[in-house]
Amino acid sequence: MAQSAALLTRIVASSVSATVQAGKIIRDVLSKGGLNIVEKGKNDLQTEADRCAQRCIITSLSRQFPNITIIGEEEPSSCEVPSEWIITEADQEVLQLKLPAHLEDVNPKDVCVWVDPLDGTTEYTQGLVEHVTVLVGVAIGKTAIGGVIHQPYYKNDESGTFIENGRTLWGIDGAGFGGFTPKSPPEGRRIIATTRSHSDSIVQSAIKSLEPDEVTRVGGAGHKVILLLEGKAHAYVFASRGCKRWDTCAPEAILHAIGGVLTDLHGERYSYNRETTYVNMRGILATAPGQPHQWYLSRIPDEDIWYLTNKIIELKYCGYRYIYEHGITLVAFHVKFNEDFDGLEAGHIAKDILKVRNGRWTYEDRRTQLQRDDIIYYWIHVVYQGLDFYNYDGTLHIGNEVESSQNCTTASTTWVFENGNRRQACPRQLIFEDNFDNLNATKWNPLNRFAGPPDDEFVVYMTDEVTDVSDGRLRIKPILLNSKYGTDFASRGTLEIESCTGEISTPECYRVGAGSYILPPVISGRINTKGKFEFLFGRVEIRAKLPHGDWVYPVITLESAENTWQLGLHHEIRIASSVGNEELRTPEGETVSGHILAAGGLTVSLSESNAQSNNRMTLPKRQSGKTWSDDFHIFEIEWKSGLIVVKVDGVQDSCTICIVLLNLVTNAEGLISFIAQSYLTLGVAVGGSHEFQDLSLIHI
Repeated sequence: MAQSAALLTRIVASSVSATVQAGKIIRDVLSKGGLNIVEKGKNDLQTEADRCAQRCIITSLSRQFPNITIIGEEEPSSCEVPSEWIITEADQEVLQLKLPAHLEDVNPKDVCVWVDPLDGTTEYTQGLVEHVTVLVGVAIGKTAIGGVIHQPYYKNDESGTFIENGRTLWGIDGAGFGGFTPKSPPEGRRIIATTRSHSDSIVQSAIKSLEPDEVTRVGGAGHKVILLLEGKAHAYVFASRGCKRWDTCAPEAILHAIGGVLTDLHGERYSYNRETTYVNMRGILATAPGQPHQWYLSRIPDEDIWYLTNKIIELKYCGYRYIYEHGITLVAFHVKFNEDFDGLEAGHIAKDILKVRNGRWTYEDRRTQLQRDDIIYYWIHVVYQGLDFYNYDGTLHIGNEVESSQNCTTASTTWVFENGNRRQACPRQLIFEDNFDNLNATKWNPLNRFAGPPDDEFVVYMTDEVTDVSDGRLRIKPILLNSKYGTDFASRGTLEIESCTGEISTPECYRVGAGSYILPPVISGRINTKGKFEFLFGRVEIRAKLPHGDWVYPVITLESAENTWQLGLHHEIRIASSVGNEELRTPEGETVSGHILAAGGLTVSLSESNAQSNNRMTLPKRQSGKTWSDDFHIFEIEWKSGLIVVKVDGVQDSCTICIVLLNLVTNAEGLISFIAQSYLTLGVAVGGSHEFQDLSLIHI
């Protein structure tokens, strides 16, 4: 039976057996008293039990599944693993599960297993053994799908005595769960679970903002999520960076399997592919099934999220320039050019920074000119909260990042990013052109995925199905989903997009229509230059005929290549936007039809409670006697630092537009978003959450 089961099922079933054996090892180590504690960092301990349990789990899984990636919390060990630790059995209940179709045939190379052999080590050393869990999470692509939480020490609720082999909880998102009975938290109260040993003022501020009736402070991420599974808490909140991917992968998968949610404090799920970073940089918010996750997100103060997001130390250069975010008391950096360090020597540059400038720890040296193929060697010493931190053996290779302008007597303010290289353009230089004689794969990425935030358009992008490129024109002609897949497919069908460009095993690639939840009824197309051509500042000119039809609108934008959900806000520069409706009015009677053209810097909030941040209705507009879809027009954006100028057919409306956009771009939030390298996006969308005001009327 085991070999006939799907790969994902077999991994989770084997993980159940491996964690049970790891739990036995943990109990044996404690009973013998030889913990051999090692302090890895502040409030971060490791014991003999951690090391032995990890060797048991990783050896057992790697021998059964040699082609998957397994990442453990502790350092790998070359010590021989006793044969009795190696588990070959698999849990039979898990093996009986029926998986969704998209999880049946998983490529082993897409699997990453995250192992925390002893979650709650501090509590373990203090005798608080009920806080201890063993965690094994299974990710497919970037998404946590399967999870196992084993409790080596679990008390029977009735007798109050420890069960001999503990208990094991497991779940596969979309397939099932076992080892526990989900319960709802008490109504009329709000119980928050949070850290017992890693609290600070930011953590406390976030908890206070939720106005809890009770705060439960326990150790271990696994233990906290168990409180949600069993209805003993409504939410788990941790506004800090203390958690790692191995702490949350398994709990997230099990929680999602029963309808709960676990995200960062921006409302985004963490990535668990093997290339990702280990630290959960943006905190944790987990909510029990039925709890309003978005409400919790909206209540946590923006300043707490901002502090959490920006306490990262970052290295950049211009000529060379080093920028360190706030939250530290001293930065000392040492640099050598084209020559490695011999130990912790001073280097060509040795500088202590003791004072913050413009909110950052900054040092600039514009005398040194970097050349292509130069190598910068550096090491950094940072004092943070009285503790010393070092970053040794840093290198920066200039050849791949900086390419000097060629044949320019002067340089422009425009930067071009292509194929991993960066160069400064010459003034008035044409840096990108496409006359659409064909769809050039070296320039454009066709999208194949369901639409998502910020607009959640009512479309599924299957670009090749509806796009034609010929005679120097790109044509995107949306069609109805039912016309391709048959009557009632939108309301009853299951659609898994082939060659999906979204995140595999998520609603970006796979959805089921049922009841009031229907599939997007329209197939449309969208292309972008992300990763192939991006630039910072310049002038864009596009000749286009906008789409015509009710609830249809163009997507002609510059989108930031960096994370666009900063502080819960999405930012883009709209080159041209006009709905396809010939007649459309708001409930207040204002005309918002295809006679209105809008353009400029757009800000949209993810949270309805922050709707005042949306400026969609106040974008610069121009009205025409004809609809903007009647004919071809030339749409132009001139993008500079602190200024966006919009033009149509060579005409700029008025200087008022410039002033409005200048204020938008230079405010505290917009500054980050509108000075980031960006890529072009072209497409046709239909409907959505934000584009059309509720209760808008076609007939007047």
